[in-house]
Amino acid sequence: MTDNRRREKVKPKIPEEVLCIANDLIEKDWSLEQISGWLAAEKNMRISHERIYQHIARDRKQGGNLHLHLRCRK
Repeated sequence: MTDNRRREKVKPKIPEEVLCIANDLIEKDWSLEQISGWLAAEKNMRISHERIYQHIARDRKQGGNLHLHLRCRK
């Protein structure tokens, strides 16, 4: 008998250094794609724009204001 339940993927924690850089660039109104591309090109750090968005969503739930810098504020 096989177990067909879906396993939840465990996402690795985003390093603090990446979060600090991303926060600075978000506050400068960079797009999430720009931040992701810049981190890959300049710092050799791979992080998707979706993971950056998830960070912003968590920040908003905790009372932060990073979401105010998104280009499309839904």
